[in-house]
Parts: sequence; structure tokens; C-alpha cells
Amino acid sequence: ALYVADYGNSRIVRRDPITGLFTVAAAVSSPWGVAVDDAGRLYVSSWADNTIKVYQNGIYINSWSGTGTPGGRLNKPADLKLGTYEGQSALYVADCGNNKVQIFSTTGEFLGQLGDSDIDPLGNYDQNKADGGMLLPYGIAIDGTGNIIVSDTSHKCIRIYSQAGELLETWGSMSNTPGNFFSPMGCDVNQQTGRLYIADGVLERVQYFDKILGE
Repeated sequence: ALYVADYGNSRIVRRDPITGLFTVAAAVSSPWGVAVDDAGRLYVSSWADNTIKVYQNGIYINSWSGTGTPGGRLNKPADLKLGTYEGQSALYVADCGNNKVQIFSTTGEFLGQLGDSDIDPLGNYDQNKADGGMLLPYGIAIDGTGNIIVSDTSHKCIRIYSQAGELLETWGSMSNTPGNFFSPMGCDVNQQTGRLYIADGVLERVQYFDKILGE
């Protein structure tokens, strides 16, 4: 099934894969990202109170975090993806306002983070980007090998990290030429083909990238 965070209507909607009909899966104030695990639990990022909320069968189960800058606190959490971290199931959160990706257990324990930098991203834009810091990241994808792909939106680039948190690759710059971006936001990987899709909000287009054979 397809789940959509309907921000303006403060709800998560579910599209039935057979009938094509939409139903309300959960009522959430200002939801941005949504992820679903194999047990049917919905993980939702809420901009209303900077939390991650968990639902099952439309029933609220749990929430964690809240507004702040230290590890484990959030500021405008955006995309969510489920993956693994150090051998356990984990939820990756694009912590847009704090300029990093935070990693939690599926019960809310803070595990780690990606893209954090001591260099101020606004006062030292180029140095922060070169240092591997993020600036307003919105999107996350996880490929078939477990690498974490991040749309570093205001740096106009894509970052790829290993499961261990090592920055493996960065590409893209501010341009409308193929392979570059003005505002890379949502991203995801087709797990069957390995193809990466990236939505560019300003250029109003979706680009896709195929994995190079042998990688």
C-alpha cells in the first residue's frame, strides 16, 4: 500500500493497492514524513511539535523527541526511512532545521547522526559543504547495500553515507543541467533495479540515476 503524509489536512492517507481507494490511516498535526514497518506500524514526523509519532491500525501508540538541538531532539523533522544501524532496526530522520540526519531505534532511543559539522552553514556555506555538513536536508533513501542517501537540499547536492556513518560520495551543484539541482528534496530507491529517483522542487522535475555496474 501507498502511504502519504497529507500535511495541510493533518492526516496520513493510505491508498489500497487493489481498489485504488484512499482512506485515513492516522490523524496527525502537520505530518511531513511517513514510514511503515513490516508489522504495519506507521512512523510519522510531525512539524507541529517536532516529534516522531507511532500508530498502528489508526491508533496512537507512542511518540518521542520534541523541539531542540542536542542529539535526540528535533527541529522540523522531514523524511523518514527505516533501515538498520549497528545491526539493529533503525529509523533515519531528516532533521531539516538542525541540518543533519538523526538515527533512532524503532522505540525512540537516540543512536547516532550523520552530516553534523562544527562549521556554521550560513556564515561559512562553502566550508560547511566541503566539511560534509548538511544545510536543510529534506530527503532520505536507503539502497540495497544499506548505504544512506541524503538530499542535502540547500547545498544543492546528494550525499551518500555508509552504514558506519562514513561520507562516501557527494555530487551535484546549483544548475539546471542534467545531474545537478536547485532544490533536491524527496528521494527514494527502487530496490529491484537500484535506480535512485530525486525530486527537485524548484526545477519541478524528477531525475533518476542508475547504479554503475560493479559498485
